[in-house]
This record gives sequence, C-alpha cells and structure tokens, in this order.
Amino acid sequence: MGAEKKDATAYHTSKDKFSDVSDHDAESIQALPRHTLQRKLENRHIAMISIGGVIGTGLFVGTADSLVYGGPIGLLLGYMVMGTIVYCVMITLGEMVAFLPIPGGHIKLAERFVDPAFSFAMGWNYWYSWMICCASHSSSFVSRNC
Repeated sequence: MGAEKKDATAYHTSKDKFSDVSDHDAESIQALPRHTLQRKLENRHIAMISIGGVIGTGLFVGTADSLVYGGPIGLLLGYMVMGTIVYCVMITLGEMVAFLPIPGGHIKLAERFVDPAFSFAMGWNYWYSWMICCASHSSSFVSRNC
C-alpha cells in the first residue's frame, strides 16, 4: 500500500542509542523546503488552546440535545466511547509526528503513509469541515439567542 524499502544504515548513522527515532529518512528530509515554525509555546499556552478547543458551542448545544434524547447514562456512554476513539487517534497522530516532524501536518503524513490521492481528499475534507463549522456556529448562535 505504499510501503517502501528503506536502507537500514540510514537509521543508524549517529552514535546515539535512540538514533532510529532521531535520524529520519534522508530522502524525505532533504526533499523538504526549509521553512520551519518557531517552537515557543509553553505548557500554559498549550493548556489554554486545548481548553478553548474543548469548550465550544457543540459542548453546550449538543450536550443539551443528547441529554434530552439519551438521558444521563446514554450521554456518559457516548462521551466515553467517543473519547476513547479520539484518544487513540490523537496518540497515534502524536507518535507519527514525533517520529517524522515534517511540515504539512496530518495531510502530508497521509500522503507519505497512505496515498497521495487520500491526502488530496483529506485536505479538501479538512477545508470543507472548517467551512461547515463556521456556518454551524453562526446558525447555532442565531437559533439559541432569538
């Protein structure tokens, strides 16, 4: 499915005992443009970004509807199942980014590990989901505040 044969010596060029994680595939690293982000986020910045991502309109509007239709046990079970799925996906994505920190995020990782066509579709899906998210927030605001 896109598995490539790699040279084993490319992973063991340094004398560090963790060289298989710190030294990446030489072809993919050299082919990348050298535009990098500055890593200046502190723990408090990351905590506030994650809290801001959790608290949104979906938490208040969606929870109320789910509580009415499913009850407290259904709501708790739903959050537990979806939380487990999201946790597994985020741990997997974190491992991939830690192993191969390439610019482009999850879209470029999908191109490298799955297929360029899948990456293309994933990029458009990502854009579309953010456009729908903006419309959803505005319609949620109007319907709940009138």
